[in-house]
Amino acid sequence: MRSSNAYRITASAALCFAPWLANAYTINCDNVVVQKKEFNLGALDNQYSLYTIDQHPPTVDNTTFAINFCRPLNKREDINAKEDCPGGSRVCAITNETNTVDHTSLIRETIPIAGEYSHTQGGSLDPKWTRLKTSSATADKGREGLRLEMHGGMYKETHGSKTRKKKQKAIIEFICERTPDEKRRKRDELLRIKDKDENEDQDDGDDDEVGDDSGERIDDGHGGTLTFISFEDEEEFTTLRLEWKTKYACEDSKDSRESSKSGHWGWFTWFIIM
Repeated sequence: MRSSNAYRITASAALCFAPWLANAYTINCDNVVVQKKEFNLGALDNQYSLYTIDQHPPTVDNTTFAINFCRPLNKREDINAKEDCPGGSRVCAITNETNTVDHTSLIRETIPIAGEYSHTQGGSLDPKWTRLKTSSATADKGREGLRLEMHGGMYKETHGSKTRKKKQKAIIEFICERTPDEKRRKRDELLRIKDKDENEDQDDGDDDEVGDDSGERIDDGHGGTLTFISFEDEEEFTTLRLEWKTKYACEDSKDSRESSKSGHWGWFTWFIIM
């Protein structure tokens, strides 16, 4: 009887924690499923940093955006723990202010943008995926890939004598960018199902954009690029927008198809069974 009661208590506890766990563990990068389409973004499970520089003589602000949409960010060892991104962060901004006259430097602000903060004073990650091919937005017409919207961040803003909490969020657009081999394979497939005239409209992409300095950009180590677009107030939220050009966002990606064949049980599944 005791073991039966213990089982019921464990099951009840699991159900009580289920909503919180569901919010905290909803991004499985190895198998992102949107409208029955599967994408394997597991290769992008890494911590990336982008930065912007704003000059306000005699000071210069360097804002570093740390990003890992797959799991919480690692703690930094080069700064004070109180100035670091809070635990559970997936996207966070730290602004370092340097005075060019007296050559002093300080961390002016740390902004938690997206993460699982529901156990502290913020909100939940609440990730939302959009498949660009089926999006109703005019700007998405003709595009292939995914859009990920993440929430949870909150930041105190001061305007004069007034202070208010402003919600934060991050939007990452994963745009299909095929490698030369994949582009060739895609072109061959189109030749088999379309007329030659239609196929001539297929271009190799926008390789000349690599030198574009409209936003800070880094190589993701897998043939793709991650670019800062903007970090601005948008009504209810302050929104960070990023663009990620990657082969893993292509719907016919070989990597994505292979990942769908080998599934595995996640941590949450094991928790319920136990």
